[in-house]
Amino acid sequence: MTRRNQINIRELGYTYRYFRDLCPSYLKFAASIAGFRFSLAPLSYLELGFGQGVSINIHAAACDGVFWGSDYNPAQVAFAQSLATASGARVELLADSFEQLARRDDLPTFNMITLHGIWTWISESDRAHIIELVRRKLAPGGLLYVSHNSLTGWAKMLPLRKLMFAHAQMAGGPDEPLTTKVRHAIEFVQSLHDVGAKHAQTNPGAVAQLQALRAKSDTYLAHEFFSDNWTPTAFLDVVAQFGEADLSFVGTTHLMDTLEGFSMPQPAQRLLESISDPVLREATREYLIDATFRKDVFIKTPERLSAREQDEALLDTQFVLAAGIDETPMQARNSTGAVNLDPGHFRPILEALAANDHAPKSLRELAKAGVLRGEDVRQMAGEVIALLSGPVVFVVGNRAPSELLHAQCSALNRRICELAIYDGGELRDVASPVVGGGVPVGESEQLFLLGYLQGAADPASCAAFAWKCVATRVRAERGDIAGDDAISRLTEHARAFMSGRLPILKALGVI
Repeated sequence: MTRRNQINIRELGYTYRYFRDLCPSYLKFAASIAGFRFSLAPLSYLELGFGQGVSINIHAAACDGVFWGSDYNPAQVAFAQSLATASGARVELLADSFEQLARRDDLPTFNMITLHGIWTWISESDRAHIIELVRRKLAPGGLLYVSHNSLTGWAKMLPLRKLMFAHAQMAGGPDEPLTTKVRHAIEFVQSLHDVGAKHAQTNPGAVAQLQALRAKSDTYLAHEFFSDNWTPTAFLDVVAQFGEADLSFVGTTHLMDTLEGFSMPQPAQRLLESISDPVLREATREYLIDATFRKDVFIKTPERLSAREQDEALLDTQFVLAAGIDETPMQARNSTGAVNLDPGHFRPILEALAANDHAPKSLRELAKAGVLRGEDVRQMAGEVIALLSGPVVFVVGNRAPSELLHAQCSALNRRICELAIYDGGELRDVASPVVGGGVPVGESEQLFLLGYLQGAADPASCAAFAWKCVATRVRAERGDIAGDDAISRLTEHARAFMSGRLPILKALGVI
């Protein structure tokens, strides 16, 4: 019998990423764009498979509501709990399996349930447990967010992934680290392409996907592609599966994909416009763009907004700019890549968002300012969506955040910045009570922020604090280092941070 090494994903912790698509206010906006009614108040939220718990902790700190979450990895639950302890937010973190969770009788009814990516990695029985949980515990009118690898985009890679998984099981020693097995498996498949494998010649898309995978970290690849149950799923199958829980398809949080002019040529747009059924239209769109990853929203007992109600909901939605205008990339992103934006059109929108010290602006206010060129409300919303697809424009979750939310976010953010001293800033987002979610703050900015909180009142002292943190870690890893040039560069960055980004972070309630 062929020897097979066990592939144990649990030996590797998941990444420390924050996922904006799980943000309650963003999901509500996605529902409004699709024309569905949803209320965030009162919010009762469940995240399934929360990984390191970064997203759920940021949302619990930044939003009014009750938050529950579950993850199979006890070490990840422990880390997530440490963040919850730091913020003091109302969040219940469980280490239950999906089967155990589905059988619990102490869970409240939720009006928002989210699961990011895990639908691709779990067994059919676990999917059935989730569907039953959603059927029982998602309230009428409640939203479900589920993201997953799409069969359409990954079909060409299925044979290669199966071969990579077999190599990880059958080659190398049983004591070889999983990350090493993963890297060797990737390189093995690449070697087949190098010697002229016929599959590579007839499937150029698979070659391109393999090259993209080689640039990823081994830990990421292990979690994404080396699970026993890795199964990309067809959109129509996901619709049918959650239809068993009485859910209807709403739309996607890939909001740029809803703007046809940005995602596909006009003949394809006309073809889509000729399809009246929303599910068939979405399945067709998936094929037209060759989607590899889907971010779908479903609703239980849907209630449609009238055209006027949808316009009012969109006009009332507020947005905020979390960076300086010159630091904002003039690019939009859809599920297939980046699209360059016309600065002459979009810079005035950014200037309007930056006015009055970056105070939130509604779509109605932006329209009155004359910076939107759309002929109707949905077209005007589309112009903001183009900016929203980037890293620094956000939907506002709380127009007047409470003192409690400010305190929870401040406490959590301080802990995140403290962790940057030791881990090099693996957590790249902090909580904003204005956004009701996370905003990106890089490693050096986190250290500047922590220095400021500890009394560093000028760029030189902020830079000195950051350098002390970085030098301690780098010396531990590599030995003595020279710091004069580094301190000079850090001081320049600190000066820009304190004059530009710090006032914005204060306006967002980050500190």
